[in-house]
Amino acid sequence: MLYYNLEREYYLQRDAKAIASLAPAQKMAHAFRAYLEEMPVHLRPGDLLAGWYGYEDAWPDDVDAYYRAKPRIEPNPVDRVLYETYIFGVARLDRGHHTLDFGGLLARGTDAVLQDVNATLRVETDEQKRGILLGMRDALEATRIFGERYARLAEEQMKTATDETDRRRLARIANACRRVPMQPATDFFEALQDAFLLWNFMNISDACWVSVGLGSVDQYLLPYYERSRRAGLSDEEVVDLFCQLFRM
Repeated sequence: MLYYNLEREYYLQRDAKAIASLAPAQKMAHAFRAYLEEMPVHLRPGDLLAGWYGYEDAWPDDVDAYYRAKPRIEPNPVDRVLYETYIFGVARLDRGHHTLDFGGLLARGTDAVLQDVNATLRVETDEQKRGILLGMRDALEATRIFGERYARLAEEQMKTATDETDRRRLARIANACRRVPMQPATDFFEALQDAFLLWNFMNISDACWVSVGLGSVDQYLLPYYERSRRAGLSDEEVVDLFCQLFRM
């Protein structure tokens, strides 16, 4: 992953004409969705959590050519509203440091937030506010793409896995990524997987992954940790999962 997300900028510029009539927040949601659909995702041997992505060796030719040419479409004053919109409804898209309401999202799931946005859209008449809400809706709908891609990748790797431990590891990732972040997390593993995906969404939507944080991990993960500990989760497994998370 890059400190500056050139690829998202590339998607905005590549599709500039097609999305020209959209509200500013919808333009950003379009680039967000394109990133989730097109960016390579990875599951390396032994990975316990899904969430690593990006071009590992070099950008593809079209992105590399864009970087070298650096074309620019200067945003008009209306598009600068992008920096004052709320893509997820709980995270401000700005140039500062921020975090998500991880506890709320783990407990409710992004589908519940999407229902809230759609309910507001049905009664909102102000065009600028509707544009922001439409961007929120489009971004929230796109969040399921990332998890489903990792689920498919894990299931594909299961076909060639020869070790039963490996198959169980991949099955757990696939099952979790088919559920979160759309639905509420049910145990410690799902909560950690959920938080990692949500953190990545912030990095992608903000175009920079050094100014966003995981928040108070000890607080919002505690209920899931206690539940899973009662169900048999070991200290060793907790340490392994956190080591994976902070490998980021």
